[in-house]
Amino acid sequence: MAGYCYLAVVTKGEPTPEFIEKMRQTMGIIVLDYGEFIENFDGDRDNIPLAVHQLLESLIKFVFEKKLKRLPLALISLGVFIGLLILIPWGYLSYQEYLQRRIAYQTAQTLAATPELAIYKIAVSGEGEQLRLSGKVPNERLR
Repeated sequence: MAGYCYLAVVTKGEPTPEFIEKMRQTMGIIVLDYGEFIENFDGDRDNIPLAVHQLLESLIKFVFEKKLKRLPLALISLGVFIGLLILIPWGYLSYQEYLQRRIAYQTAQTLAATPELAIYKIAVSGEGEQLRLSGKVPNERLR
């Protein structure tokens, strides 16, 4: 307040000391640089200098920038930790499943490439660390 100039601000919650200081600085600049104009203000908003609008907009931007910067580090850390708790086991299981499918596929390809076994229907599946072949062959030697 400078007798003829007031700055009204509505906040939610307690304003931070940084915000209060920014308000004082903004008010000081407006009073020092545009005090004479404001003292003789005729009520037409279009006649307010653009710089005054920019100063007030920078005050509003200051509030929003501070809110974005104050995102709690603990909350971010917790989110990353929970994400890792989910992604690491999922990634490990996915990789193990991929390896089992690859080994089963390679075994099926090898069986198909072996002429004496290629004509028989032999299924290949991976279970844990075991490779299971199922199907029927005509004799013990092929088994």
